[in-house]
Amino acid sequence: MHTGKEVIRWCRYFEPSGFLMRLSVKVSPPPILSLALIIPGFKTIPMITPASTIRATSWGYTPDVTPEAAVAKARALAAAGVNLLLTENNRYILYNPRPGTPVPHFHFVATHRRDIIASTAVVTRAMHDAGLKVIHHVTSCYASADLAALHPDWTQRDLRDPDKPLYFGDYGGVHLFCPTNPDFRHAFLDALTEITLATDVDGWMIDEVEFLPDWFSCGCVHCRAAFHATTGLTLPDPAAAARWDDFSDPLRRAFIAWRMTALADFFAAVRQRLNDIRPDSILTACHANIVDVWSAQYWGIDKIALSRPLDLIFYEAYIRAGQAARSWPRHAAEEAVYLACAHRKTLPPFTLFYPKSQPEADFCWALAASRGHGLWSWFGKPAGSMGGEHGALANARSTPDFIWQSARPQLFRRAEPHTRIALLFSKATRDMISPMDNSAYIDPWAGWATTLLEANVGFRVVLDVHLSEGALDGATLLLMPDTACLSDAAMGTITRFRDAGGAVVACGETATLDETGALRDEKQQKAFVALLDLHMPQSPGAAALRHYLRNDQPVPPQPDKEARRQILAVIEQFSASNLWRVTCKEGSVAANVLRDGTGLVTVHLVNTSGLMDAMDEMDGMDRPEGDGGKGAADIATSQTLISQSASGLTIELEFPQPPANPPQLHQVGIDAPIDCSHQWQAGRLTLQIPDVPRYAIIELTP
Repeated sequence: MHTGKEVIRWCRYFEPSGFLMRLSVKVSPPPILSLALIIPGFKTIPMITPASTIRATSWGYTPDVTPEAAVAKARALAAAGVNLLLTENNRYILYNPRPGTPVPHFHFVATHRRDIIASTAVVTRAMHDAGLKVIHHVTSCYASADLAALHPDWTQRDLRDPDKPLYFGDYGGVHLFCPTNPDFRHAFLDALTEITLATDVDGWMIDEVEFLPDWFSCGCVHCRAAFHATTGLTLPDPAAAARWDDFSDPLRRAFIAWRMTALADFFAAVRQRLNDIRPDSILTACHANIVDVWSAQYWGIDKIALSRPLDLIFYEAYIRAGQAARSWPRHAAEEAVYLACAHRKTLPPFTLFYPKSQPEADFCWALAASRGHGLWSWFGKPAGSMGGEHGALANARSTPDFIWQSARPQLFRRAEPHTRIALLFSKATRDMISPMDNSAYIDPWAGWATTLLEANVGFRVVLDVHLSEGALDGATLLLMPDTACLSDAAMGTITRFRDAGGAVVACGETATLDETGALRDEKQQKAFVALLDLHMPQSPGAAALRHYLRNDQPVPPQPDKEARRQILAVIEQFSASNLWRVTCKEGSVAANVLRDGTGLVTVHLVNTSGLMDAMDEMDGMDRPEGDGGKGAADIATSQTLISQSASGLTIELEFPQPPANPPQLHQVGIDAPIDCSHQWQAGRLTLQIPDVPRYAIIELTP
């Protein structure tokens, strides 16, 4: 049941002409409305519909941008299939100095707020007229030296030395404001309010909401008071904190967990302010690598915690010196977790990759789309660049195939994996068992995920924090690799799932700790493990892992075949839970099957032929010296990613009734779909595809 405010908030998301439309509709309480009464020529459709995917780019416009330039840009983006613009070069919204103040040296362009407002209003007006939405991308806790000196009481403090304001040496050096400080928070929210009302932007991407530079931040009086109010615990004095390096200390773990909650509370305050002034505004956050322990444990920023107040889930697929396409299994595993964060969200998540060539940009778009994600298109500037062109028009042609995508909105709506296999991701285990150590949980978990992805086994990620919210509905098999931390409530949900006929498979340490990292009663833990259908004492996950590929490092060891065989044997043992299979005679594909809210099933096939071959040949090689300094991971070039078409594909999937319409095959680069060769028998649908040069989608109407 949607409240009146929710209807106002989400009635903007329709895409009848390939672009997100904005409606000014105010209702309270929500009546049943017909769009035909609001916009002439519209057919009547439900008020709340599955949202179409995001096709985004960014623009680093300057304060002197003219209406003519903004209109030309908006028309060019619309013609390229873009439906969302993220602003750039206007991030520092707290910069509001007196006239004549020297511009500070700062990581972000220091533009006066009045100029941000004037230029952003011009750009937003042009984008709206062209049918695009605008999300304002801003920094939050980063500050220039002059502003930090003006407000030293706003700054983050180290638990060990709370009298000294903190400083972060990366990004050219930034000073740090504390997100729990009420005066800073009011100043930030007031700036957000002023810009929202003056520019009519559609939403906000809040960046750099972090405790820095390490996990001893923040020890200011406000954080100490908030921690005590939330947990009932008291942080140590500076002398004791200096020796506070024992992760087994429950107070230390409580502080690590509280920091993530505190940053989520900052976003909740932003959401509340937007509800007060513009309830249909979109709120998202910039966040990279949700699975890794680094940002969650060390800096307190965790998209799982943040997902509570956010409307839109965003994944920045940034890996230093990384090759995005050749790391596709690892990125796809991340995207599955971000999709889980979008549990019960109306909008589909979206991803930003950093491709280094046109072929890689096209591949990254296809990978994101096949995983139920939209894309922020980026191509043509060095990673980390804040200026100039970003995204779709940075190259000679639009990148990627947004035009082709925008003509087929039914294939790219908000959708979930069509599967009965659930792979648990345990936030508690990531956060609580070991400090700054991916090998303890992340590597084993990702080993399972990348093995399933490369074998084209359909699964969906469920989060431990969502187990009580029906996250296992529709699943018949739950995989729990190396899940040391489980709450009593999670154990109860899993036990009921098992009692109702579901199968549960675990490996390694299982439920030995509670959600806080405290040791669980051994009798209770053994009783829970005894209920499982299968428990593998030795975990194969870490050995099975497909790592990221980085240009500045040796090619990592390739997955152990025996470890992968053990994981896939589990799937074979519980094969009734596997709804679909894909085989290729020549080449390879990354396959996924999605189902949207209307029941439409789409089979996504991304050609990956040859992507991993060179990695297997160079397993573990070091960087060669000299000869231009090319590293072993600079395999071939990103201009020659795919070696051949994938051919001779057979797709088998469970389909209770014959399709209502002949299955349609949509090939990227080809305008008209073709009927797909198929056979239905006894609830099983078999499809034959001659070849997939790049990316193909089969449309199945139940």
